[in-house]
Amino acid sequence: MIDPYRAQLESRFPADVAELYEKIVGEILVSATGRGGYRQAVAYLRQMKQIGQAARAEALAGRIRTQYANRPALLDELSKLR
Repeated sequence: MIDPYRAQLESRFPADVAELYEKIVGEILVSATGRGGYRQAVAYLRQMKQIGQAARAEALAGRIRTQYANRPALLDELSKLR
């Protein structure tokens, strides 16, 4: 969706892009049932950290760990978040 404009948007509007990424992660996790989707969600969290929204990404990861505690593969992928 925003891929063609990602670099420009992330550098100019990091908080707004992070908010969009939060929504995307939520949508991914609602329908994801395998590691592929989980990896994609974690990639968005990683990107949030790279654009200076680390605290927001960590807070979201914490909420995900609580909400989806019954998904061990997701928790494993989250543990790889750096």
